[in-house]
Amino acid sequence: MSISRKEAKNINQFLGVEVRPKQADLAFVFGTRHPEPAYISADLFKRGLVDYVVLTGGRNRVTGVNEATEHLRILMREEIPRDRIIIENESTNTVENVAFALEKIAGTVDLRSIKSVIVVTKWYHCRRGIMTLKHYLPKGIRYFTKCYEPNGIRRSNWYLTEKSAKAVLKEWQCIPKYLSQGHISEIQVRSSAIL
Repeated sequence: MSISRKEAKNINQFLGVEVRPKQADLAFVFGTRHPEPAYISADLFKRGLVDYVVLTGGRNRVTGVNEATEHLRILMREEIPRDRIIIENESTNTVENVAFALEKIAGTVDLRSIKSVIVVTKWYHCRRGIMTLKHYLPKGIRYFTKCYEPNGIRRSNWYLTEKSAKAVLKEWQCIPKYLSQGHISEIQVRSSAIL
């Protein structure tokens, strides 16, 4: 598998859509075994950028640990009020993260009142995460991003090792398939927000 620096840069720009977080109703954390998104969402809450944190993810297929429950532990240690955390801990993939969380969110917040969401996820999962949220949440929501680079899958060098290239290319290649299957919706990236 040989990917040029130029090809990698184009893939980075497509997958790693970034719009700096602004005041939002929710931070939506996509399920993962990595602890970074829990700390990121705690920071967003402490800085007053979000009113609620939505944690998603069931049993991780690598570690066996429940992703959302582990992130909840971190948020509790970070002293985020429990009544400001919405937890969905049964999902096994991105679509389920969103679909299963909808009922949990609606039990706390009127879905029609949500105007903005900060998406917290791996940089290379960012576009698909937002596309999934846009597909399932009410129309007209503005999205911002707060992405992280997990375990050596950095924007600068992911294409140099087979393992990290496989993870990034899997994301890149699945977007057209999921669009054609109707699981995600196209997004428009603007400098002020993603629509």
